[in-house]
Amino acid sequence: MRTLGQQMAPDDPSCSEHHFATWSRVMTVLVPYLVIPFALLVLGGCNGCNPKVESGWEDMTLNEKVWGGYALGKEYRLVVPVFLMGDQTTGYSALIAPSSVRTPLTGETVTPATVDEYRASPAKWPRIAAVVDAGTLVRITHFRLWRTTTNSQLSVFADVASGALQPKDIGIVGLSRRTASDVTLWEPDPAILVATPK
Repeated sequence: MRTLGQQMAPDDPSCSEHHFATWSRVMTVLVPYLVIPFALLVLGGCNGCNPKVESGWEDMTLNEKVWGGYALGKEYRLVVPVFLMGDQTTGYSALIAPSSVRTPLTGETVTPATVDEYRASPAKWPRIAAVVDAGTLVRITHFRLWRTTTNSQLSVFADVASGALQPKDIGIVGLSRRTASDVTLWEPDPAILVATPK
């Protein structure tokens, strides 16, 4: 039995028991404060770690890394006639090549195989506004990324710079193919679109 003021020796077994008892009391108090937040983090996710992504367009024009095989402001010439999608009321939206020239990717609008097929029965293709002739020039104006909560898709936009119809801000992914170096980027499909000389 110790008297008041008598210290425990470091190798005294009761010293270890004392430290263990103190540590146990500290952990009994702290564990709920450590375990509960951790469990909430694991079960509920971390809102700060993965903020909600709003759907919509993000302008990527100033980021040259996303230009792929295109150059901002450069003109390209149509090798074949293509379809102008949309209408004057809702606005023109895209240029898309006939499906015999370029197989539509998953989710893309399917077009007639040829211009002649379209002209034979245009009523079957109400989303096509017009045929844009081979030789027409398009000028690259910007690049945008469409984001959703599940994925994103880069698009290339241009102005039609020659011909009877000269709509602005037209998507030209339907004239493009994926680059070999990065499948998220686009380049002109040489069967449809070629760069004009400088």
